[in-house]
Amino acid sequence: MKCSSPSLHHRHHHLYFSPPQAIALLIGIIYFRQQLTQEGVTNINGALFLLLTNMTFQNVFGVINVSQEMR
Repeated sequence: MKCSSPSLHHRHHHLYFSPPQAIALLIGIIYFRQQLTQEGVTNINGALFLLLTNMTFQNVFGVINVSQEMR
């Protein structure tokens, strides 16, 4: 028996975050609403440094893994 009401159908909606997106979201939540004082600017620079190093090393490990498989 099919139901004609769309509200009774169960639809599963899944959110998928890739690892860089998840880390960016986490760091964004931690550093949300920083004040533009000297300490706040230093904290924002630290967050940008974390994001940059994280993205860089993820790409480096991918290249290393592929080059090891090609040997």
